[in-house]
Amino acid sequence: MNKLKAYTLTVILAALTFPQASHAAVAPPVEAQVKEVAQWFTGFFNNTQQVASSPES
Repeated sequence: MNKLKAYTLTVILAALTFPQASHAAVAPPVEAQVKEVAQWFTGFFNNTQQVASSPES
């Protein structure tokens, strides 16, 4: 086996043996995420100016 293959195999095995921590492990709980998303969409929607300026759309 040539050195390049040996180095490549070593890197692949090391990556599989020592996986990196995922970002999902540090994500906030689902309930907190749902509340945050709900806050983004809460509010009063008013498109009267858009309708008045372009009624055919």
